[in-house]
Amino acid sequence: MARRGGYEGPLRCLEQAQALQVQETRTLLMTSNLPCALRSADFLVPCATDRVALAKYFVNVRAVSLALATSLSTEDQGAQSEPEANPTKWHLAHTTRFFEAVVLMPYTSCVPFDPSYLLFFKSYYESLGRRHPEAQRRLLTRPSLSEVHRYREHIDAAVLKALDKVDWDTLKSIGPLIILGLQLEQQHQERIATDALLVFSCKPLPPT
Repeated sequence: MARRGGYEGPLRCLEQAQALQVQETRTLLMTSNLPCALRSADFLVPCATDRVALAKYFVNVRAVSLALATSLSTEDQGAQSEPEANPTKWHLAHTTRFFEAVVLMPYTSCVPFDPSYLLFFKSYYESLGRRHPEAQRRLLTRPSLSEVHRYREHIDAAVLKALDKVDWDTLKSIGPLIILGLQLEQQHQERIATDALLVFSCKPLPPT
């Protein structure tokens, strides 16, 4: 075997530095689109019965999920690197499903946006019905990403309408559930970033 002289150490360091630079670039791409106008005060958990403050909190938290996905292509958002990870598109729909199934359907006259979504985008809450196999979420090419965005817009509008219109007793019921759903949303924002970075790590080409 030919010797590489004294170059092994420097070459290894160079490769490690290049890998770190690629990883930093990927992380920057994921976070550069976060809403800069939002302040830390915008994410303080409000009183569950304060209609105005809760509506603002809802809009702010939900906006971060879409901002995280802005730098990802449609193909990126449908990829699943391993069974324990999830596509970005699935995260966006799953968090929306919570508000539909747990807040709107039990407490308002809301009907399912699409009954199949209740199955496709359900996670491990067995008491809420059957779910699509976790390892096969990458196969959910339909609904499309644009349809998932329409789903989010529809449910967001319905939640904001409910916050504005429901009676006091109903507000006392749905307020804590909305806060719980937003905490779920924030958990999945972390997953959007980590799962997307894991997808990037499996690709031969760096993101642009």
